[in-house]
Amino acid sequence: MQVALTREQRLELLQRLLRLSQSIGNTTSSSGAGLSIDTPIFDLNFDLNIPGLGGGSTPSTPSTIPALLATLVNEQVVLSTPGGTVSGTLISVQTDYVVVVQADGTLNLVPLSKIQTVREL
Repeated sequence: MQVALTREQRLELLQRLLRLSQSIGNTTSSSGAGLSIDTPIFDLNFDLNIPGLGGGSTPSTPSTIPALLATLVNEQVVLSTPGGTVSGTLISVQTDYVVVVQADGTLNLVPLSKIQTVREL
């Protein structure tokens, strides 16, 4: 059974596929899954490198606080600093600071150089 798509439907499908591929992320694993969509209108082929599929290596444990924090974006964390603890959702990791939003909406900018420990909630 063939289904003819309108131009708008084709564009929407392509946009969704792009969002899907971007949400999976850009990994450098040598193993992955291929995706091929062939229709009378277009052919779309690309490789999805998905960690954990195939015989690729397992991800390494982050060895620095910034590397660890980068894996915890959009997660609940507790950061200890010389001035006390900061807890909330980690929303951004920058070159010299992180941004944590507390439950009440307060934004905390915490210098990376002041973070002593990191704990995920």
